[in-house]
Amino acid sequence: MIEKNASGKYVLTEEDVELLARFSVYAKRTLANKRAEYYRKIKPILDHEHLYEDLSAADKKRCQGSPFTVEEILGEKWLREKLRKSLSVLSEPERVVIKLLYKDELTAAQAARKLGVTSSTIRSHKKNALDKLKKEMLEDD
Repeated sequence: MIEKNASGKYVLTEEDVELLARFSVYAKRTLANKRAEYYRKIKPILDHEHLYEDLSAADKKRCQGSPFTVEEILGEKWLREKLRKSLSVLSEPERVVIKLLYKDELTAAQAARKLGVTSSTIRSHKKNALDKLKKEMLEDD
């Protein structure tokens, strides 16, 4: 405990000095861990943070009067670009099936009739394509 000596000054006892030394090591380690935790959380945000000035004229127009934030619009744009690049890993039949099912919004039966194949072939191409796309999209740039 801190004690007052005969001259009226406060002094630390040997026990207090040891306790403060242990506490300072603990506090230093805790603060370092908290700082590292903060930077791990903030880094992904900083990596994808964009300014309004970075937007194209069309995207700026989308922002005005829109419920979407700049980050959401740029995130969507980034996702579309990544998906477009990822489509290159698909075979031609898989690419055609994905286009028919998702862009043209056909059912598997309608796509099968249009391509002259069975529905199971369409489902097989779809599954293979989605597996490839998932793997490609999850890979880091």
